[in-house]
Amino acid sequence: MSANLEVPRAPEDAVWRFRSLTIHDGPALAEVRAAAMRPSLERLGRYDDTRVRQRFLDAFDPTCAWGMERDGRLIGCVALRPEGDEYWLEHFLLLPEHQGQGIGSQVLAIMLQRAGVRPCASTSCSAVRLGRSTTASVSRSITRTRSTSSWSELQP
Repeated sequence: MSANLEVPRAPEDAVWRFRSLTIHDGPALAEVRAAAMRPSLERLGRYDDTRVRQRFLDAFDPTCAWGMERDGRLIGCVALRPEGDEYWLEHFLLLPEHQGQGIGSQVLAIMLQRAGVRPCASTSCSAVRLGRSTTASVSRSITRTRSTSSWSELQP
């Protein structure tokens, strides 16, 4: 399976847009990851200021990732990495001040469409607040089943 490297399009009415990423975006995105993951990692007693950034930088591959931008500012990222007959949804990160506005739901819907709703697995999805949105239900479905045949099966 080959990756679709074309930059995805945000919905016409969206207040944000996708943009391509390069390896040079890594440090800025590591900061996004630290901000996005800090609350949940602190609740678990696992927040490490250096490690949270380094784990992102060690795994970041801009060839299958896109940034989300609002008013010219990088506010998040998402990766859809092909592996065999599956896609892995990775580095799904959104700054806390942009969460709860439907951006994560829009991004997830676009990534599922891009994957052709092929088997999809989820890792590192801090943009999704589990238990607080439709997106969370979708994310849990992907994570648990790793396979689905249509978008409608994922909706609550």
